[in-house]
Amino acid sequence: MRFAEGPVKYFDFRGETASDIADSDNLLSYLRGAGIAQDHEHLAGFRVSYQGPYREGGFAVLVYLYTDDQLDADMKTLRNVRAVDVEMTANRFFQSFKRFDLLQVRNGLEVEECMIDGPHYD
Repeated sequence: MRFAEGPVKYFDFRGETASDIADSDNLLSYLRGAGIAQDHEHLAGFRVSYQGPYREGGFAVLVYLYTDDQLDADMKTLRNVRAVDVEMTANRFFQSFKRFDLLQVRNGLEVEECMIDGPHYD
């Protein structure tokens, strides 16, 4: 799974995300309840994209599922995953998390030493 494999074409902005899953109504429980993920599958990750007029509904969620037998002996390295395109609204997606943080910065700008003047979130 790599950055450049997504639907973004020009990479005007790049960044990071971090999230804290909800205790009970999280993404994996939603996927299992919807019959998308089986009880023996785990959530390796997900890709969220907004493609506006290029995709009906605009919002897209692609999940990556794995089973224990897809792990190497170290139990950390995945050999392969099952990708599933999931129909869900942005609101339902974000309900799967206690907190979700997305930071994007103009591609090529160095901001490590930049001081923020005004509101910011820690």
